[in-house]
Amino acid sequence: MLLFIRMPHSLRLYTQILPSLVILTVLRSSILVSGQSCSGTETFEKVSHAELKDATSSPLLSSPGNTVTAECLERCLESSSCRSLVVHYGERACTKLSQNSSTEGVTLNHVDEPQHYFEKVCISVPTCGKMWTLERVVGYEVEGFDDIVMTKVPSRIKCAELCIRERGMNCRSAEYHEKDQVCLMSRHDRRTQPLNFRPTSKDVHYLENQCADVSSDSQCDYEAKIDRDIGHGDVQITVQSQEECQKACDEEETFQCRSFSWMSQRRTCILSGDDLLTVGSSSLKESRGVTYYQRAPCLNLDLECRVDAMVIQLKTMQPFQGRIFAQNFPTKCETQGKNLTDTQLTIKYTDPDCGMVDEGNGVFSNVVVVQHHPVIQRHGDKAIKLLCLFQTANKTITDSFELAIDNSVSGAVATDIVNATAPSPRLRLRIVDRLGRDVQGARLGEELFLRLEIDDNSIYGILARNLVARSGDNRDSIVLLDERGCPKDPLVFPSLSPLPNSKSLQGKFEAFKFSEDTVVRFQVNVQFCFEQCKPVQCGLIESYGKKRKRRTLTVDLMSDIEITSGSNPLEHATMENDRIDHGLKDVDTIYHDIPLQKEIIVDSSHVKRLRNGLLKEEAENLRLAQLVCFSSEILIAIVVSTVILQICIILIAIMCIYARRRRRLETDPSCVSGATLTRGVRSPFVISEDSLSTLKTLRTSLRD
Repeated sequence: MLLFIRMPHSLRLYTQILPSLVILTVLRSSILVSGQSCSGTETFEKVSHAELKDATSSPLLSSPGNTVTAECLERCLESSSCRSLVVHYGERACTKLSQNSSTEGVTLNHVDEPQHYFEKVCISVPTCGKMWTLERVVGYEVEGFDDIVMTKVPSRIKCAELCIRERGMNCRSAEYHEKDQVCLMSRHDRRTQPLNFRPTSKDVHYLENQCADVSSDSQCDYEAKIDRDIGHGDVQITVQSQEECQKACDEEETFQCRSFSWMSQRRTCILSGDDLLTVGSSSLKESRGVTYYQRAPCLNLDLECRVDAMVIQLKTMQPFQGRIFAQNFPTKCETQGKNLTDTQLTIKYTDPDCGMVDEGNGVFSNVVVVQHHPVIQRHGDKAIKLLCLFQTANKTITDSFELAIDNSVSGAVATDIVNATAPSPRLRLRIVDRLGRDVQGARLGEELFLRLEIDDNSIYGILARNLVARSGDNRDSIVLLDERGCPKDPLVFPSLSPLPNSKSLQGKFEAFKFSEDTVVRFQVNVQFCFEQCKPVQCGLIESYGKKRKRRTLTVDLMSDIEITSGSNPLEHATMENDRIDHGLKDVDTIYHDIPLQKEIIVDSSHVKRLRNGLLKEEAENLRLAQLVCFSSEILIAIVVSTVILQICIILIAIMCIYARRRRRLETDPSCVSGATLTRGVRSPFVISEDSLSTLKTLRTSLRD
């Protein structure tokens, strides 16, 4: 049993408890594999969610409450009768198998249970000491990124060896075409090119080199999912904080740690070599008290503040095929990735179609969205607020947050289509949550289910194909299921599978939206077949999509057709092909297509504003720059000057009032008399003629 001991300075030491325990993948010479000696390195090839059907198995280890991957692989290496094994993560146990996928009479099948198949292989070139050196996905390829092509390669293991020992480039993956014996090597893998990781024929084996240099991936941030876990732990340790758990994942050397689960109450950290890309979104289940972390897409964004515009430069490790656009003007102010590692968007300060905001004080801001998919927004895409401060030119200030769709908008009613056969099957297309409730809105990345429901008492089964998601204005669209019914991009929408004890189909996916529209319209063609339909094989994935037709009946569907309870549309059908292909007797008889449509309305994402439009340190600098300092002497002088100024204003006001009154007395005739007093003062009395005669008499008397 392996123990993980955390020493000071975060040094980790794996100690030996059993004398026979050694490091998992070491150079082992003269060990029997498939009856032949291995002169190179004996290691493992991992296939996720798989089982070896009809193989002879026996218990190897069971340890409830602990992770078992390391010890199970070690015990299988020590056993000559163990040619492969299956690790059951839910049961914390493993079983060994006496056959492998090359043995006749056994088949490698995909399963939904939380388990992985590990096959013992012999590699003749030096490896890197990982628990498993290869990861294999049957029926998948990274389309369009082949750097080296080798022909006449006899086996997939030889193809993997060519990739491992390649020194001219960092070979992250290879594809082996079994029928043609062709080996395609690439510096990309399903993580660097997730949009190009697609299903193909079953004779193609996608091989991922675990010894490749993935140090650039360690620079990416982790995204958290609270009360969720994938349940695929490989190493369990005890640490004191989430930061220590993350550091343990970053420093893990025995496998590529792609995710970790942190249980704060128990101080337990579980490291995993899986993420949602390897195990699928359906593996992410509710787990109270557990926070699941996995690496988010790396984002290296630079901002140059020019005199007339801000220039956004996105630098990626791998070619970028998505979009960068102003959040409020997604169609008028955008740039499309051209499969390059440098992508640039220029936004002029005066451009009305880009939504530039003048924050004042020489600060201009805008919000841009970095969308990794060329058509739709998904969980993990980022909206970033950018600010240019002319006081500190060419400085980038960002606030990053994940896009969210508000849950307050009502959605459209599900479409019901009735096909009046006997009995009449009622077919419904619904978008529901985990509890089976019709959604009225969703957050970006929220777990949703697309259901195709049919009455269980119907004589028909159903198949689905050509599932397309469109925007409300039909300008943007993305294919979710192709014409065969296989998922076009399993990361966006996986395969359809039947509901337990039902003929209805369901597919689990994470909520997404189109950047230019609040409406996501799902359109799908549904076909009927008698009893239960057989699924189509999409690599290791089974999907209830279209099978090859042995006998096909078609119905002319009008835009407005009235179906009565007594009518049978199959009576009006015409035979499209009367010939029966006897080589396809196990293929279902497929009847007419029924188109279904369902709309959900989502609200636009909102931006989490920075406080005062600035980061904390920038707001403090701006506040300090606006302060004005005075000495006490200057303050007293200002006060005295203010008082004197007020007195002067009062005196001037009094003089103006006096002058106004004087002018009024001079111009008023009622106040003017024929006689005036001396010294220019007007007499206040009116002097009559009798008064003048009296005055003259008095003067004469006084003279006499």
